[in-house]
Amino acid sequence: KLLSASLDVETTLARAAATAVPALADWCRVDLLDAHGRLEPAALAHPEDAPPEHVALARAMPRVDPSDPRSSWNVVRSGRPLLFADVQRDFESPVGDARQRALAARLGVRSVAVVPLTAGEETVGILTLATTRGGRTLGEHELGLAVELGRRAGLAVEHSRVHATSRHIAETLQRSFLPRRLPDVPGATLAGRFRAAGPGGEVGGDFYDAFPARGGWMVVLGDVAGKGPEAAGVTAQARDTMRTAAAYEVGPGAVLARLNAALGQDDTARLCTAVAVLLAPVAEGEPLRATIACAGNPRPHLVSE
Repeated sequence: KLLSASLDVETTLARAAATAVPALADWCRVDLLDAHGRLEPAALAHPEDAPPEHVALARAMPRVDPSDPRSSWNVVRSGRPLLFADVQRDFESPVGDARQRALAARLGVRSVAVVPLTAGEETVGILTLATTRGGRTLGEHELGLAVELGRRAGLAVEHSRVHATSRHIAETLQRSFLPRRLPDVPGATLAGRFRAAGPGGEVGGDFYDAFPARGGWMVVLGDVAGKGPEAAGVTAQARDTMRTAAAYEVGPGAVLARLNAALGQDDTARLCTAVAVLLAPVAEGEPLRATIACAGNPRPHLVSE
């Protein structure tokens, strides 16, 4: 439940490490593979009374030797876990990494288990458990639980990454429907803000724009029913159609009529509502005249001082 409660990768990994301490081990460190295939620290859980220098050592764990058959890189390559039930005994072989042996000795490590974080058939990182106190050691039973934790944590990480990618795509696409900057309109001050009402996992159909038009400046706001790729396609068509029509048509009503005709040619097009305002100069030193046309959209508010 803890692993599936968040869509943030860092939070998910922190919870995975915290789940293992102290239930399975005294220490738990999670490392993820980065875009270059390197293991990078992502989370660490430790005893509450652990000396700060020990915590610093565990966070700065030296990179392991990929040629060592008992290193964590072997777990990444093979997808199979490693268990050192007795570190002092199992690390006596000269094949072992001297830096790892030195670190284990300084931390007083008794047992170590390294399991893969897996998402389907892909290994996305490793989870390392260690015991240092109370005489307890890690055995096959604890290793089995750690493997299951690594599998579930890996799936949660992959789910979080997919959600983050989907959110990034939706936000990028949504920004493409909005002007990068509002134009400087003589005699007027423009300001805009877009604030999504939902969680942001899908692109919506809301848009606004301001651009030069025949006879002045056009300010538009629209809303396409629904969310997702279909709504995004209609939104892009509506925005581009209004920009093009404003260069040739006179008045916001004619611009909206052009939009209605364009959307009406597609039987699958979604419902779209819009409001268009033409800001036109009257005379030197006089206020701008605003001509408003609504197509299914509520009338704009006029707020006077």
